[in-house]
Amino acid sequence: MSNKVEIVAEISGNHNGSINRAKELISAAKESGADRAKIQTYTPDTITIDSNRPQFMVDQDHKLWGGRSLYSLYEEAHTPWEWHEELFSYAKSEGISLFSTPFDPTAVKFLEGFGVELYKVASLETGDTPLLRAIADTGKPIYASTGASTWEDLNYMYRELKSRSEADVTMLLCISAYPAQLKDMNLQRFSRMTGHFDGLVGLSDHCIENDAAIASVHYGASVIEKHLTISRADDGPDNKFSLEPHELKSLVEEVKKAVEIRGSDSWESQESETQARRFRKSLYLIRDVSRGEILTEFNVKSIRPGGGLEPRHMDSVLGSTFKNDYLRGEPLTIEMLD
Repeated sequence: MSNKVEIVAEISGNHNGSINRAKELISAAKESGADRAKIQTYTPDTITIDSNRPQFMVDQDHKLWGGRSLYSLYEEAHTPWEWHEELFSYAKSEGISLFSTPFDPTAVKFLEGFGVELYKVASLETGDTPLLRAIADTGKPIYASTGASTWEDLNYMYRELKSRSEADVTMLLCISAYPAQLKDMNLQRFSRMTGHFDGLVGLSDHCIENDAAIASVHYGASVIEKHLTISRADDGPDNKFSLEPHELKSLVEEVKKAVEIRGSDSWESQESETQARRFRKSLYLIRDVSRGEILTEFNVKSIRPGGGLEPRHMDSVLGSTFKNDYLRGEPLTIEMLD
């Protein structure tokens, strides 16, 4: 289990079509304490086709995007490819790592030109074999989301990625709902993932609240991804389920506390317990004894504080004789006995 939890600020479509706003979000991610910022790399034509057939339309009852065509939604939300060079350069100047979620092999090839450090597999791409292979073939670490996927989907994706690369694959628990509800998070799935996939786990969280993200630390999350916006009051495809900068900063601070609380599985007494440990029971003389006298339950007793033999040794020393005279209140040591 990692002692560091990485916070990723997902910019997605919250740039609202402005490269300056995209830069503002990168700066906000850095100032809020995030470790990385992330964009998405696709165009409406690389991810879908311009069609108004029912299959290409978002259901009318969808809270955010109801009635829109996929093409129009992705046309609004995509990060123009001509922005990428400037955004990667800007992130570097701000001192924050920027990476991306590609949605087809051409996007992977394009991103390789910017020396990205890792890639993200989006939840709905777990079965896209050409994309998975293109990402794996880069040899870069991978974050892979699990939203809207069956257990078989995840096993397929993981096998494809690991069969072509020895790089780390971190599986991110995710609920593909916008916003996601706390009742649907099922954080106990972490146990199943860590017991099955040979790697780290994390959380890609679409909840407005930070509760699930903070709780995920105690289930072993090493990565937490949250969408970031300047203001949820703004228009834009993802703003309504994104954190504002002050909320991201709060998350960073709370996650640090949670990591500290999680600690390690080493079972050593803490420095803060030194005083308490001194008052554990041990064996003490409760009467003055003379040389040659037999140790019995009438002259030795398990009492507080520590300093003498552990009480578990009482049975083994009963019947021993004392080497010298000793006074009431002295801690019993093995050197006092024949």
